[in-house]
Amino acid sequence: MDNDGTKNVIGFKEDRLQILKDKKQLLTDLGNEINVSKWKRSFSAFYYNIRYFTLIALAGLLLVVSLIAFVSPTTLFFNSEGYKKIVVSDFRTYYKNENRKTLDESLVLLQNKDKSMTLSKVQQNIDRAIERTAIENGKFNIRLIAAFLIILVIILWVTAGFSKKMKMRNKLALKTNTVIQEIISDYSALIEEEEREIKEMKQNLN
Repeated sequence: MDNDGTKNVIGFKEDRLQILKDKKQLLTDLGNEINVSKWKRSFSAFYYNIRYFTLIALAGLLLVVSLIAFVSPTTLFFNSEGYKKIVVSDFRTYYKNENRKTLDESLVLLQNKDKSMTLSKVQQNIDRAIERTAIENGKFNIRLIAAFLIILVIILWVTAGFSKKMKMRNKLALKTNTVIQEIISDYSALIEEEEREIKEMKQNLN
């Protein structure tokens, strides 16, 4: 190859060398940006892991409680005599205060119809009816709360899924940085090779 041909090749290689250096610089800048946020991303990944498992555990617990409460509220609440007494007592007080006049009229009517019905018997029957109504109302309210809890479980699961996606995104960013460093290393090797070849070709011209 004559000198003119060699000079053309050198010119081509110098252009290629500059392109390689520019690309390497772009990748280096990108790698630096990722490295700056590396600790932040690592902390975020840890945070999203904790949040994900916490939300899943909470959602699972709430789901079990809400399903039991919805299907059989008696199992959770009305097996406790203390709780039952509180619910019935509160409802009885409220019901009697709201319907005192009606109850008094009913007592008079029942006694007029059946002389054998004493005041205590009538009162016992009314108390039993109030107790049944109080428990049924309590069951309905518990089922209503359980339905809201199931909706909350769905929201928690959606949030947990979002946390998992963010965790995977952080993991992908860290992997991307590793790949970038490998590519930069390859570019450095190419640049060194081009510089060596250009140097040798220039020496041969002389």
